[in-house]
Amino acid sequence: MDNQPLWQMEFVTSQHWQPLERKYSAQLVYVPGVEWPVVILTDDGLLYPRLKPRRADGFQKS
Repeated sequence: MDNQPLWQMEFVTSQHWQPLERKYSAQLVYVPGVEWPVVILTDDGLLYPRLKPRRADGFQKS
């Protein structure tokens, strides 16, 4: 995922899982025609954006 843009995202809050503030191992899911990840899968639960994400400064580094 080198040189991919960073995104600032606000996530929908699940009734069944409230993620703690920490680092999570995650898989980002993309669909054709959408620049940002539409779903983020973690071992603990599923996250998806509440609103259209905004680009943050910088790029992802592996």
